Amino acid sequence: MAQSFSFRHYEVEDNLSYNSVMCSMQDKKGFMWFGTKDGLNRFDGYSFKVFRKIENNPKSLGNNTVFAVCEGDEHTIWVGTYSGIYQYNTITEQFSVLPDTKEHFIRTIKIDDEGKVWFIKDYTLHIYNTKTQKTEKLDTGKERIDVTSFILNKQQVWLATTDGNLWEYNMLSKSLKRYNMFEKSAPAISHWIDKIYDTQQNAILIGTSSQGVKLFNTKTKTYEDILTYNSNKTTIYVRDFMHRTEDEYWIATESGLYVYYLQSRKYINLKHEYSNPYSISDNALYTLSKDREGGIWIGTYFGGINYVPTQHVAFEKYFNQGANNSITGNAVREICEDKFGNLWIGTEDNGLNRLNLKTRQFTHFKPDGKPNSLSHSNIHGLLTVGDKLWVGAFESGLDILDIPSGKVVKHFVAGNGPRSLKSNFVETLYRTKSNMILVATSNGLFRFHEKTQDFTPLCDRTTYGHFITVTEDKEGNIWAGTTREGLRCIDFKHNRVINFRSNEKDTTSISCNAINGIFIDHANRMWVTTENGLNLLDRKTGKFRRFGTKDGFPSDVFYKILEDQHHKLWISTSKGLCAYDFERNKLATYTKSNGILSDQFNFSSASKDVE
Repeated sequence: MAQSFSFRHYEVEDNLSYNSVMCSMQDKKGFMWFGTKDGLNRFDGYSFKVFRKIENNPKSLGNNTVFAVCEGDEHTIWVGTYSGIYQYNTITEQFSVLPDTKEHFIRTIKIDDEGKVWFIKDYTLHIYNTKTQKTEKLDTGKERIDVTSFILNKQQVWLATTDGNLWEYNMLSKSLKRYNMFEKSAPAISHWIDKIYDTQQNAILIGTSSQGVKLFNTKTKTYEDILTYNSNKTTIYVRDFMHRTEDEYWIATESGLYVYYLQSRKYINLKHEYSNPYSISDNALYTLSKDREGGIWIGTYFGGINYVPTQHVAFEKYFNQGANNSITGNAVREICEDKFGNLWIGTEDNGLNRLNLKTRQFTHFKPDGKPNSLSHSNIHGLLTVGDKLWVGAFESGLDILDIPSGKVVKHFVAGNGPRSLKSNFVETLYRTKSNMILVATSNGLFRFHEKTQDFTPLCDRTTYGHFITVTEDKEGNIWAGTTREGLRCIDFKHNRVINFRSNEKDTTSISCNAINGIFIDHANRMWVTTENGLNLLDRKTGKFRRFGTKDGFPSDVFYKILEDQHHKLWISTSKGLCAYDFERNKLATYTKSNGILSDQFNFSSASKDVE
C-alpha cells in the first residue's frame, strides 16, 4: 500500500489569483478551472488567466468569491459565487448573471443529461431549464430541507443536509425518504454533512464536519462509520471526494489528504511537512479534480493548488531536510551497498551518509580532525571490500573505513615512491572479477597490492591521465575513461592498450574525449557516456554509433547507465532520467514534473540494489 507522492505547487507567485482554492474542474478543451476567494482562474498548463469583477462592466464576473464551477454545453462555463451564478461564454469571454440568483450564495452546480442546471442556492436545491430559461425549486412538499450537497441519478436525487440527514428523492413520484446518518454513531458536536459522493457501487461516501467519513449502502439503506478520527484522535472534517483508480478514493479534509482503499479499509494520511518542499502545501483541502490524463489537482485554503501527475514510475525521494532523519548534502556523487544491509551515499558537498535499508535511518560521517574520521567532505569514490568501505576523496587521498565501528582505520596519500599513488584526487574505485582493486585518480590508474599495502600503475600506459571511470569486460579487459583523452582498453591477453579518441572528420569515432561512464549490458554491448553524446561500441570493428538529442534524448550530456530486469537501460543526463529500450527503440524521459528531485544528475550517482 505504500506509495510515494510528489506534489507540484501553484500559488500566487505563479500568478494564481488567490491561495484559497474552493472548487476545480477540467473542461472539454483541456483547460483547468479554479475558483478562489479572489477570482476565477483558467489554467492552460503554463499560465493562469484570471477573471474578476470589473467595476461598471456588467459583462464581467459579478463576484470574486467562487465556490462552484461546472461546464455546460461546448461554449458555456457555469460559475457559482458568493453572490449569484454567472454564465461564461467561452467564445465572447463575457459573463451574464442567471436570473433570480444575484445576491444569493451558490454552493454547488451540476448539469444533468438533459442539460439542465442544478444548483444549491442558500441551501435550497433549484433547477434551471436552459431551453425555457426558467428556474424552479425542487419540490420537497412540506419538508424543510437545508441542502449542502447532492447526487444526480436517472430516477432519483440524493440530498445531504445541515442536520445530518440523507434524503432519497424519487423524481417520478416526488416522494422523499429520510435516513439519519448519526443515529447509530457516538454523540457529535455537529451533524453537518459537507459532501456526498456516489461510488457507483451501490454506496455513497458521506463527508461530515465532525465524524469524518461514513459509507451508506443504497441497497440495505444502512450506514457505517469508516474513517472518523485523525491519528491524534481529533475528528476529521471532510470537504471533498474523488475516485482515483479501482478501489482507491482520495478524501480532502481539514487535516490533510486521505488516500483510502474501500475494500480493505486501509488508508494513508498525507500532510504538509515543513522541511519537505515536495509534500502537500497545506492541510486544509477543499477540492479534488482528476484530469483526462489521470493527474490529480487539489485546491487548498492556504497553499494554492497542488498537482500530482499520473505516476507510471514512482520515485521515492531522499534529500537534505535539515534536522530531520535525512541525507546530508545535495550533490550526490557515489552510491554503493554493503553486505550489512546499508546503502552508502557519498556527496561532494557534505560528507558520507549511511542509510540502513531496514530501519530507514541515516548516519552521517564527516571530517572532524580526529584520526579516525574522514579526510574530506568531498567524496568521489566508494567501494565495499568485506567489512571495509574504501572512500576516495577530493585532493585528500584514500580512506579505509571499518563498517561495523564506523571508524577510519587506514589512510593512503600520494607519494614520490614507485609504489605510491601519484595523486590525492581519487575519482573512482573498482574491483575486478579476480578481486584486484583499481584506483582511478587525476594522475593515473593504479592497482592495489594487499600484501604490501601499496600501489603500482595498472600498466605503463596508465601512469598518466585523469581517469574517471573503470569497468571490466567478460574477456578480462579493463576499460578506462578519461576526462580529456578518450577511452582506453587495457588488453592483458595481448599485452596492448587500445585508445579510442574522437575525430571530428569521422562520425564513427567516439563522440567526445570527455568520458563519463562505461556500461556493458546483458547482450555484451558496450555503452560509453560522454560530455557530448552516448556511444555504442562495435568491438569487432572499433566503430561507434552515436546517440543524442537528435534521437529524442533530452540532452547530449550523459552520465551513468544501469539496466533493469526487463533489459531497459536507465541513463542519467543533464536534463532528466531516461529509460531506454534499445531493442524496441523506445525512450521515456523523467524530469522534475514526474517526481525526481532535479533534472540535472551527477557523474556516478546511481546504484542497482541486489533485489
